[in-house]
Amino acid sequence: MLRFIVGAVNLFTAVNAAKCRTQPGDPLFPTTEQLVQFNSSVDGKLIPVVPSGEFCKGLEGGCPDSEWMDSQFLDNIPGAMLQVSCS
Repeated sequence: MLRFIVGAVNLFTAVNAAKCRTQPGDPLFPTTEQLVQFNSSVDGKLIPVVPSGEFCKGLEGGCPDSEWMDSQFLDNIPGAMLQVSCS
């Protein structure tokens, strides 16, 4: 567990230093094993990240174009990756 916490701190430090957000597939993104361990440590409260388009595929009829401009709709996509770019 300590190894995981140290890894998470190192990850946070590296991400902060780069001023970028990581996402699945990035070298600094936690492994599945690390995420499972961390999720267990917070009683299963992590929400998996989901690209917005992937979320829409799961909806009957997808997401109409009008919803892509609706900030309330976008803000309510659980785990949406709406801001993954460097700042």
